[in-house]
Amino acid sequence: MLDLREAKEFIKDSLGLIATVVAVFLIIIYVATIQQVVGPSMNSTLKDGDIMILNKLGYRIFDVKRFDVVSLRKSNWASWRKDRIHR
Repeated sequence: MLDLREAKEFIKDSLGLIATVVAVFLIIIYVATIQQVVGPSMNSTLKDGDIMILNKLGYRIFDVKRFDVVSLRKSNWASWRKDRIHR
């Protein structure tokens, strides 16, 4: 059985782990995500199989500029099956 000090330490460690997991999920949802380039359409800039870290927060604050590389999410009207990367 756990004594009071061990129980407090266990709860403290558990809360730290839970806070870390929540922070990672919030970062993935709102700040950045990882995406792999699929296909040769971006060959002059990105190669098939390249892995990118996408900044989601930047385009909530600033506008997209010419020559920016962006990722487009599939919607109901789209004919593709996954996210697409375009310049």
